[in-house]
This record gives sequence, structure tokens and C-alpha cells, in this order.
Amino acid sequence: MTAPDSVPLHALTEDNLAAASPDLLRAMVKTFADALMSAEADTLCGAGYEQVSDERVNHRNGYRPREWDTRAGTVELAIPKPLDPAVRRDTPDAVHQMRTTARRLRGCLRSYRSVLDRQVTDPVRRDLKWLAGELGVERDHEVLGERLTTGVRELPGELVLGPVKARLQAWDAAQRAEGRRRTLDALASPRYLNLLEKLKLLADAPPLRTKAAGKPQKVLVKALLKEYDRLVPRMDRALDMPSGSERDAMIHNARKAAKRLRYAAEAARPALGGPARRLGKRVKDVQRVSGAQHDSVVTCGTLRRLAVSAHAAGEPGFTWGLLHGQERAAAAAARERQLPEVWARAREAARRKALRP
Repeated sequence: MTAPDSVPLHALTEDNLAAASPDLLRAMVKTFADALMSAEADTLCGAGYEQVSDERVNHRNGYRPREWDTRAGTVELAIPKPLDPAVRRDTPDAVHQMRTTARRLRGCLRSYRSVLDRQVTDPVRRDLKWLAGELGVERDHEVLGERLTTGVRELPGELVLGPVKARLQAWDAAQRAEGRRRTLDALASPRYLNLLEKLKLLADAPPLRTKAAGKPQKVLVKALLKEYDRLVPRMDRALDMPSGSERDAMIHNARKAAKRLRYAAEAARPALGGPARRLGKRVKDVQRVSGAQHDSVVTCGTLRRLAVSAHAAGEPGFTWGLLHGQERAAAAAARERQLPEVWARAREAARRKALRP
């Protein structure tokens, strides 16, 4: 049963879309496509935009403008190449880029649901959550494995006691194989193919609600403030809690809310300009610092399990304990010093007056 204030897909004629002022939908479609193109360019070049890296194998050569005719109007963009082949070939960073794109799209569909028919978008959001979760097994291990390998490599040789590198390599191989299997199984599944079809239909026939007739700036600012209001109590509560596992979990929960606000702000940039760009950058700093704190917490857990396995095999546990101490110190630095600073800056950018274009 369709909600009384929604616009059925079959009723979205060209006249209805024109009256609905689909600037918001065009902005969202452009943001999604640009994110995909940038991610693919990073993958093909072996490095990010203007990034100096020994792994770079190519350079960008500009963009090819294209016009994409959708039911929301014509969107000017550069058509991106799909990330799917890069993920299947296990190209460096491809899994991360696809997972980020899925999360970004899911977040925007949630943030701007006031102008979208949820009967159409909610199933898409559920599938995007599933896809990001499947990709996350491989991606999370990539991050964790690189962090542990770097930690061992940077230790002086006299502090690496026992077969630390061998144990780490065996752990890495087993976990990496499982992550790769999960990724390839997801891309081969009917659910994934069905998701691709849903996304195409969503862009070709956006399910606008009657609220889409409002001014884009008003709709966007209201959506951003709602996401901010969801973030504030989570972050404030986390920062007020004493150190411990409960506080770590609360910071991680607040980080997810910050990520949604960031994605919503980035999608709003074509209409809101500088204010949305400033908010997106400052919330990204919150996400970065809280993410570093979470990575350290997760790494500590893995180090403890590796230390237990080493002890059971009669191996020294000194090196694992040393790495564990370093990660705890890193988590404390992010939690106690950096996070309150970047959060204060983000709050300034999220004031209603600051969001006026």
C-alpha cells in the first residue's frame, strides 16, 4: 500500500517532475556518479588524485563530459567505468572503493528520504547494506593486516622475539582467503545482479514524493540538521564517558552517524556550495579520528588473540604485548586529545546560519 504523500512510479510524468523541481535528485545522481568515477580513476592509476606514490602506474588525463538523460532531468557528468571488474581482479583498493560507494549511496537514500518514496528506496538500502557487509570482510582484513605488518616491520629487530612474522603471515593468509571468497560469492549472487538493476531503475525513474516540490536549499538544510541532531547526543555522550570498552563502542556508534552526515553534506554541495563543503570536510575529520581510534581498538583485540595462540605454542609473547601497548596508546591519543578538537570544529559548521549558501 503506497503512502498517502508519495508519488507512484507510474505517475512520474515529465510534467510532474518539472513541477517537483528535481534539483536535489540531479545533485544526488551527479554525486554518486562522480564518486564512482574518482574511485575507478584511483584504482587504475594506482594512487589518489595528486598523490605521490611509488605504486602509481598511470595518471589522469582529464574528463570526458557526458549528458545523462534521466527522469529527473539531464545530468552533466563523466560516465565512470564500473568498479566491478577491478574488484574481481583484486586490484589494490578496489574493494574499499566499492564498499565506500555502497555506503555513501545508502546513507544519502536515508538522509533524503523525505523526498523519496521509501517503498522503492528501502529495499535498495537493505541490499546496499548487505553488499557493504560482504565486502567489509575482505576490506577490514586489508586494513588490519597492513596495520599489523607495518607495526612489526617498524620495530627494532631486537624487539621481535620468536616466529612473529611467520605467525602473522599464516594468520593473514587464512583470513585473506576467507575475505576474498566472501567478496566473489557476493558478486556472483543473484542478489547483487538484482541490486544493479534496482540502481539503474532508481536513477532512470526517481521515486519523488510531493515534498520534492519544495526549495532544494530548504530540503537539504533540513536533512543535514536532522542528521546532525542524531549525531550530537551520541558523540557528546561518548566523550563524557570514562575510558573503557563501553566508551569505545559509543565512539564507534557516533562515528557511523558522523559518516552519514558527511555523505549527506557531500551530496548537498551542488546546491549549498561552500557551507556544505565546509561541513563535509570537518565531519570527515571527526570520522577520520574516531576511525583511527576504532582501528586501534580492533587491532588490540586481534593482537591479544595472536598472543594467546603464540603462548599456547610455547612462543614468546613479548612482541605481541609491545604492539598491544602501542595500539592502546594510539587509541587514547585519538580519544582524549584529537576527537574533542575536531568535534568542536564540526559543531561550528553545522549551525543553521552556517549552512546558508
